[in-house]
Amino acid sequence: MEKVKVTGVKWFKGNIDGKDLDSGTVFVEERLDDRRGTAKGYACTPYKVSSAAVAIALSGRAFPLVCAVEFGRVTNGKGESESIIEDIKPDVAVPVAKAA
Repeated sequence: MEKVKVTGVKWFKGNIDGKDLDSGTVFVEERLDDRRGTAKGYACTPYKVSSAAVAIALSGRAFPLVCAVEFGRVTNGKGESESIIEDIKPDVAVPVAKAA
């Protein structure tokens, strides 16, 4: 699993034109490609998740949020592939005990 900064989420669960939809997207901060000297900084890349429930579960947290993420690749069988998030777990900060 890889640690990433999640900047936001969106989701949809419902019916459009008789088709049931259940989708979610997680936005991950990534470094811009600065190899040519024409970009600098960071942008957010959307990654699909398995369902709206994944995004909804993250929505109750404050953003940005550090998460452990497992990425995967999928294809439609026609030569088009994309990266998706297969598993995501928010980091849970362990409280530091105060000195006595």
